[in-house]
Amino acid sequence: MSHQNMTSMAPVSGGEATRRLLPFALMVFLGYLTVGLPLAVLPVEVHDVLGFGPVTVGWVMAVQSITTLLTRQFGGMVTDTRGPRPAVLAGTLLCAAASLVYGASVWARCPPAPALALLIAGRAVLGLGESLLITGVLAWAIGTVGPRYAGRAMVWVGIAMFGAIGIGGPLGTALMRMGGFGQVALAASILPLLACAQAAGMPPVAPHHGRRLAFFRVVGLIWPYGVSLALSTVGFGTMFAFLGLDYAARGWPGAPFGLTAFGIAYIAARLVFGGLPDRLGGRRVAVATIPLQTAGLVVLWLAPSPWIALAGCAIVGAGYSLTFPALGVEAARHVPPQNRGAAMGAYVAFVDIGLGLTGPLAGAVAGRFGYPAAFLFAAGASAWALISVLRLPAAQMVGHPET
Repeated sequence: MSHQNMTSMAPVSGGEATRRLLPFALMVFLGYLTVGLPLAVLPVEVHDVLGFGPVTVGWVMAVQSITTLLTRQFGGMVTDTRGPRPAVLAGTLLCAAASLVYGASVWARCPPAPALALLIAGRAVLGLGESLLITGVLAWAIGTVGPRYAGRAMVWVGIAMFGAIGIGGPLGTALMRMGGFGQVALAASILPLLACAQAAGMPPVAPHHGRRLAFFRVVGLIWPYGVSLALSTVGFGTMFAFLGLDYAARGWPGAPFGLTAFGIAYIAARLVFGGLPDRLGGRRVAVATIPLQTAGLVVLWLAPSPWIALAGCAIVGAGYSLTFPALGVEAARHVPPQNRGAAMGAYVAFVDIGLGLTGPLAGAVAGRFGYPAAFLFAAGASAWALISVLRLPAAQMVGHPET
């Protein structure tokens, strides 16, 4: 057994586990800013600068999620066979390369069609980079602190991801105003290189040896938790997609503050209660957090004023915050250590599935019954997630120690 594995398996305290996880959170934050920085300005570049319509904008934004979903298996395979650190190094370099491809659409002064092709190519490269980065970091972090703190590892990775999105949007808009889309692309290409340098200097966790299960066998072991996660993600995706349109249709100001309320509650819940999935078990936490998210969506459906809707956003954020690590703890316990990367890749893929289903399904409901009905639809999806968790046999929910 390697020295790195012996070190990572040594028992650690909760405070020491958090200290070990902070560098991973910073790594994700720097790498994920490549996703956050262009998030608000890329649609503007495609629509206003290049002159393409909303459908094209939608497809450009979707390419990354589609590529990420299709490459989760590859990310898990690289992590399990080569080790988490090579996966993270490759992921950060690909994230930087994606931003350079973005920038080429501006720096080469391309006509609209070639510029659009470059942006689509950049989104595809970014999808692969994100898959390797997040899968590798999750496996690396859990391997460093041990499976006892798997939930805490997911908590800090999630804080870093949402922090990068929350800060990246306004920062990208400011950079766009200062120097155009090329400046956004340049900044987004440098930050992942900082994450790459940090990863290169951190002690690795060697891959576990032993017979590895086929990827779809791993999916079969974790799919009950993944399905519940996908159904829960519908609420988060619906709120992000339709909150602004709902506010506009009602003549309410302040839709961005709803997203801010979501983000603040999301991070606060993870900071205060992030240790609960590890201490109490994922099922017990999910049984409490999924109803909380459902209640927030019902508040959004019935909200008579923007202030009530703001409260609903915060409740959704607090509920969704711990659902991901709670279900993830249970998913990770059902696969052997040598398949941890594949398990994390498959588990996170259910977020992609949930977000992919949200647009067409919630959009169809909103188009027929109005925007508030989309939140009722999402509440129904969350309620279904709760039923799915409650129907799991208790024996399935009991974790086993890593050997």
